[in-house]
Amino acid sequence: MVLGAVLSATAYERELTSWQVREAVFLGRGNDARTTAFLKDYVQAFPATGSGVYLSRVELATPYKQIVDRARRAASGSYSALQAQTDYELSPRRLLLDLTFLRALATPPQPSRAVRLLVSESPLDLLEGFTYGVAQGEREVPVFIQVIDGIYDCGPFGCFLTGARVQLAAEVARVESVPLELEVATPDGRLIRSRFDLGRLR
Repeated sequence: MVLGAVLSATAYERELTSWQVREAVFLGRGNDARTTAFLKDYVQAFPATGSGVYLSRVELATPYKQIVDRARRAASGSYSALQAQTDYELSPRRLLLDLTFLRALATPPQPSRAVRLLVSESPLDLLEGFTYGVAQGEREVPVFIQVIDGIYDCGPFGCFLTGARVQLAAEVARVESVPLELEVATPDGRLIRSRFDLGRLR
């Protein structure tokens, strides 16, 4: 009950104390209903479109949530508060936005003969024409692309590129504890917005 009260009363922090790092580790290691309840507000999903490539999912990761994620994904009980503190001290202070793009109604091609296909398409091909912007109120938040990965569906005939993941990063010094809005412009001129209230999230 005390942990729940602390989580609900505190907003996003640019810098974490050793106690907050420890708290995040235990929240992630528990990987229970409290962890699920904590994580749900950091993810937003979008419906599939009829054709083309669409934004499927956006996930926010503050420094606090990054520790929760590492503890949750580690082998049971293997991620210690001491290791988390070391990782935190050595890591750049960044807020991350993970964007997942998928092909609408993606179906792997069926080759006419049983030969292994080579992946001939790049994730950058799927993402061509998409642009990104992040703001807090009227103020633009500078972001940069930290990682781009492909999402593949692999079978007996090879691998088919079904989507891409883009990780945007912002220095925490540029991000305040107020609502943050991501805007994605699509190649056909549509705008998709995703909003996270950093005054309420950790």
